[in-house]
Amino acid sequence: MRFLFIGLAILILVALLVGRIITPKHTPFRRVFARGMYISIIGLIVIGGIGALGTYIYKAVNAGGDETDFRHMSQAQREVYRDSVRQILPSPNLEELKSDFVEFDFEAVLIPCYENIHKLKVGSPKEIIELEVIGKQQTDEFYEILTRGELKVNRPVPNFHIQGTFNVQYKFIQGDADHDPGWQFHKILIDECTVLSAIDRDIKPGPETLYPDLKRNRENKE
Repeated sequence: MRFLFIGLAILILVALLVGRIITPKHTPFRRVFARGMYISIIGLIVIGGIGALGTYIYKAVNAGGDETDFRHMSQAQREVYRDSVRQILPSPNLEELKSDFVEFDFEAVLIPCYENIHKLKVGSPKEIIELEVIGKQQTDEFYEILTRGELKVNRPVPNFHIQGTFNVQYKFIQGDADHDPGWQFHKILIDECTVLSAIDRDIKPGPETLYPDLKRNRENKE
């Protein structure tokens, strides 16, 4: 009720101001107020119509958003949608898992069978000699695919050949105004491993190691 009185007071003041502007100087007050009120009401109707038209156009452009677009759902709808999406677990095939190994940056991943934290560089699927899925497990925010594999790479040292178990981890994204919720690849952890071969980083390779195909003159010394 208070807002109604405030609105009427504002309308009367605007009507008086408009009436005074559009009527001659010595026009009676009643006529000033009547003309000002008439113009003000017409203006209010026009502004309301423009606002209603804008709202209609906006809803038409975003039609169906409450049902299909996460950004336009209510909070309750978002929770229901998140729960349904959470049930759709990641199911990558072996080729997709190999691509994850190739693209992932092991910059700060601990290699438990080696000296310390080193950058493991997997260059291509050809360097993944063997990879198989041995188990899966899920927590509230993470889904993990346990794999057993054998890798032969040139980082952290040349001819680095290891085998072990690797934890391919996916994280559930809650979603926001810009991203829909869902499972997303997170990182790969090395649970355990065994080094099959590795060239010591302190040993500098000789010419024959660096250029094995280079023809060399060999003299038989008696």
